Amino acid sequence: MAAAPGWKIYDSFGTYQSSCKEVEAAAAVATFYGHGSTIRSGHPKDCIVWTEGIDGTENGNYIMGVSNYDQVAATIATRQEVD
Repeated sequence: MAAAPGWKIYDSFGTYQSSCKEVEAAAAVATFYGHGSTIRSGHPKDCIVWTEGIDGTENGNYIMGVSNYDQVAATIATRQEVD
């Protein structure tokens, strides 16, 4: 039996919207739901690894976008190593 996708995407209202097997795909879905949407490693709120529009800013410039999904994945990987 196949494993369930581990990345969960919630909109800014906290409503579960989607799940993905690849973190880059989760980043694309979070972009669709916009500012305040989250990527979680599981369903609990304490599993949030990315918040769209809040994470990924450098010097006040927002870095999310099609070309930056790999950067989102790298940021999430680093955060999971720390935990």
